[in-house]
Amino acid sequence: MTEQRPLQPTPVGALRFNTDSSKLEYFNGSEYVNITTDSPKRHTGGTRAMMLAGAYPVNTDIQIFNIATTGNATDSGFDYGTSRYLGGAASDRTRGVYFGGYSPSAQIRFNSILSVGSTTEFGSLTSARFGGTGVSDSTRGISLGGSGPTGGSINAGMNNIEYVTIQSLGDAVDFGDLIQELASIQSCNSPTRGVISGGKEDSSNAAQNGIEYITMSTLGNASDFGDMSAVHNGNQCGGGGNAVRGIFHVGSSFSNTLEFITIATLGNSTDFGDDIMQRGGGIGFFSSPTRTVLGGGNQPSDNETNVIAYVQTMTKGNAVDFGDLINSDSAKSGYCVTNGHGGLG
Repeated sequence: MTEQRPLQPTPVGALRFNTDSSKLEYFNGSEYVNITTDSPKRHTGGTRAMMLAGAYPVNTDIQIFNIATTGNATDSGFDYGTSRYLGGAASDRTRGVYFGGYSPSAQIRFNSILSVGSTTEFGSLTSARFGGTGVSDSTRGISLGGSGPTGGSINAGMNNIEYVTIQSLGDAVDFGDLIQELASIQSCNSPTRGVISGGKEDSSNAAQNGIEYITMSTLGNASDFGDMSAVHNGNQCGGGGNAVRGIFHVGSSFSNTLEFITIATLGNSTDFGDDIMQRGGGIGFFSSPTRTVLGGGNQPSDNETNVIAYVQTMTKGNAVDFGDLINSDSAKSGYCVTNGHGGLG
């Protein structure tokens, strides 16, 4: 006679397939329950765009709009805290960080992109500047270039690259140097690369067509990327594009030319299409994974424009009307951030 083994208790986590329900089940210590699965959700990027402060006249407005729709920007009811313009900006999915500004300031400020709110002090750059730009990934906000306080002139370019950790208050620290000393720069980024283009070079005060890049996770100097087809001196407060493409406004004075690069591939920018109007300095760029939006800036009449236009980033073509910023004046050279730009994937 064969001796039967005593029944062993069912271990927690034991699996079985229920042929009645055709479902996989696991034992939770008292009974078998269905295993439910959720497909991992890929973050498709935010659509909040925010423009803070600006000129002329210099103001402290914070205006917002939704990149995924079309329509006019609205006043958030919050305040930048100090009248300033011509600064750089960076952001992750929840926080915007703002570098320097005119008149030359070393201050770094921040606020929430989601709940907005007035800005408060974050820390300081290593020196006062304006006319620089910013790039960012999900961790670092990086300030590039700008103009120092020499004579209060935007022509005195700097090659400084400095960074902060976006979610940790504190002063900026050295990252490396640009190839040239530049102010009035525009920028774009992927999750790995930050790219800057154009600007005015310090020694000659001449507008440039060069494109430089950094690897945002690795401290070091910028490297050559390529060239735009024409020079650009734009006082841009951001840059267009998504994780794949960067879009630039090209032209030394007033232009409607848009060009693009593939951020992962070194080379010159090529034609994308046309803006809906000719614009000069101070254009704001805002980006989501699908759209690049540009608003404000100077017109050939030497007045500001509050017109907002957009393109589908992965489809070459001309821009179409989006809406308007809140003021026909005070619509250039503000700090511009989104929570879905190319640096966030």
